[in-house]
Amino acid sequence: MKEKKKNWKGKRKQENKEKKLNEKREKKERKKERKKERRKKENQKKERKKERVGKGICKFNKDVKQNETGDDEMGRK
Repeated sequence: MKEKKKNWKGKRKQENKEKKLNEKREKKERKKERKKERRKKENQKKERKKERVGKGICKFNKDVKQNETGDDEMGRK
């Protein structure tokens, strides 16, 4: 009886160690995935911003260009 109990305890300990290691590994993987997603979103934002400024879609930039005619101080009609 004593030997079985001792073996059982050792198995349980080993299982718990493996479980903790797996959880840590999964946590790191999830962290890496979130980091990749965050970088991807930031890059998309930067690209969209570049596109908007390049095309002149930004309202403020258009208003400033119209202001060269001297319509209004802020460039709005």
